[in-house]
Amino acid sequence: MAFVSRRQVKVPAVPASEVDQCQGGSQVAARLASTDVDAASLALLLENYINATSIQYARIEHAEYTLQDLLDRDPPRGDDAPMSFEQEFFFGLIFLDLHYLLICADKVRKLAGELLKRTAPLAQSHRHPDQVRSARRIAEARLRTAVSPLGKARNYMEHIEKEISSGNYSGMKGGREGGQVMLTLGGGTKEIQIKLGAFEGFGSAYQAVLEYVDLVASP
Repeated sequence: MAFVSRRQVKVPAVPASEVDQCQGGSQVAARLASTDVDAASLALLLENYINATSIQYARIEHAEYTLQDLLDRDPPRGDDAPMSFEQEFFFGLIFLDLHYLLICADKVRKLAGELLKRTAPLAQSHRHPDQVRSARRIAEARLRTAVSPLGKARNYMEHIEKEISSGNYSGMKGGREGGQVMLTLGGGTKEIQIKLGAFEGFGSAYQAVLEYVDLVASP
């Protein structure tokens, strides 16, 4: 008996016009390259991962709209009734895209933190120390605000096999609150809520980090 079957499912593409892509990391990297190649690499990678969060955000938005449309047209017959193949596919797609979104967000945190640390020596000899300290405080505060709500969700998904064994996983629930996608993971003694709108602060944090690095790298 074959347990694995293959079916084609049309996955809607995310229009490029709907994906916000940040720029600036490459210019900052070019400025850093003459004095610190590693810092320049951090700036380039940071731009890649901040843009990856935008792509994943848009993918989840599109997949959630598609899933809701499928559920509206063919609702499951009862609370415990199984979803259709297409509904299950998009539900799984949202779950996996969320996991990668959280991985990218955590990588933004690590790369930005390392870039701030790496460029600290440049700040010590800057001719405008008060301006530099203020810019760094703003960058660190915005970064904390952006990433702090996501740590528990990322840790939960990274160790989900342990959560299942501990009885703390009964599936994922999705929906919208105030127009924003909200996903709930967990079961047992744990429940993790993730509002997709929380990721909107990453652009502001990224801009503040670049402004600080560009400032300390200026002659």
